[in-house]
Formats: sequence, C-alpha cells, structure tokens
Amino acid sequence: MDRIKDVSRYKIIFQSLVLIAVSLAIGLVVNILSPNSIAWVGTWKVAFDSTGIVKPSYFEEGDTLITIDEAIAMYQSDRTVFIDARYPEEFLEGHIEGALILPFEEYDAYIGYIRRLVPRDAAIVAYCGEDDCDLSLYLARVLRQDEGYPEVYTLHGGFVAWLDADMPVSDEWPYDN
Repeated sequence: MDRIKDVSRYKIIFQSLVLIAVSLAIGLVVNILSPNSIAWVGTWKVAFDSTGIVKPSYFEEGDTLITIDEAIAMYQSDRTVFIDARYPEEFLEGHIEGALILPFEEYDAYIGYIRRLVPRDAAIVAYCGEDDCDLSLYLARVLRQDEGYPEVYTLHGGFVAWLDADMPVSDEWPYDN
C-alpha cells in the first residue's frame, strides 16, 4: 500500500513539473513574439520620447528633451538662448559659451535678467550638469508655464554631453553686476 502511495506521489510531482515546464515554455514564446514584450534584463518600465531618449521618472506632459545633436543645431541659430540651471559656482567653472545663468534654486534673484535679455519668441534650451540632473527640466517648466516662453527645451545629458561633443565653453559671467 505504501508503495502505491509513493508511485502516486512521484507521478503527481512529475506531472506538476511537466506542467510548470510547459507553462514556462509557452510564456517565453508568447513574450518573444509579442510587440509589447517584457525585458529580460534591466528596467522593465521605461518610457521613451520621440527622439529615443529615456524619459526620467519626473518627466511630464509638455516637457521636451532634446539630444546633443539637436542642441548643437539650435546653438547655431540666432534665436536660441541657452540657460544654465546650475549654481553660480558651477557656472563659473565652465558653461556653454554664450549661455545665461538662471539657477533653479535661486530663481527669484536671477529671473529679472532673463526677462530683460530673452525675447518671448526665442527658443530656449535649459541645461544643467548631466542627464540625471532634474533642475533643467523643472526650470524649463517654469519658463514655459509661469514666464510664458512657448519654446523651451531641456538638453538631455546637460553640460557633460556638451563637453563630450567638444563644443565651445566659457567661464565668463554674462551679466553686469
């Protein structure tokens, strides 16, 4: 009697393992063939914008990230103004040549310069240190929503991407004191 129970127990375990294996195989095939497949490794929930840039978690509707190549093309336009969102100390260590400074953390102290120097029809590119810096994205929102600048972008990769592209930099202060 015990031997029959042992055989039944082994048969149930074997059938369960076969069922699990078949289920896994079907799941893997469906995932491979699905246009909305789940990633095998890495972050599963990743959102991209139209340029293929990974949107940060704090990205909102209306935010516009641009690549370094787009920023370089805009830099050559007379109507584009670059605005650095970093602290003055970082700005003085080096910034995009011709950029203005509007530290997000010291907004009220600097916004008067921007209002005076940047025309409403200018294209603005906000940037900060690198791609994980959120200050430029927040600054771009404020310039668009509160200050009424309609064309405001955020440089993905920030000043580090600018340096990596070997583009012009400066350590000059842009405002009269």
